[in-house]
Amino acid sequence: MRGRNEKRGFVIGSIAGVGVFAIVGFLPSAFVGGMLGLKAATYLFGAPLGTAVPPRLVTGLFMLLGVSVAGTVFTVSGGTIGWLAGHALYLAGRNKSYHITIDRGCKRDMGVLAIQRREEAVVYIYTE
Repeated sequence: MRGRNEKRGFVIGSIAGVGVFAIVGFLPSAFVGGMLGLKAATYLFGAPLGTAVPPRLVTGLFMLLGVSVAGTVFTVSGGTIGWLAGHALYLAGRNKSYHITIDRGCKRDMGVLAIQRREEAVVYIYTE
């Protein structure tokens, strides 16, 4: 089935994307988000930030934003790659090659065309 292969590929790719994000992408995205948060807090509250709560909230929100954006990118890209792999497997599995032989030994007047599709069934078409 077409939809089943693509759905399985998407789910497996998304799970792989989350796994790769957990191993490779979590800490760098939190670091980049934190740096952007510090820059935004410096712009909003002035150069010496100190220990006040609002600059820390801004930095924390930017860290969460960086982690969520990176996680979304990893998950969606993994799911897209998995969907493409599932679709490629579907296209590779629907090979429509036919083996055609003509058997003229059945009757003197009539030729028999035997079509065999992937060794599943043999269909005889009587031609005149």
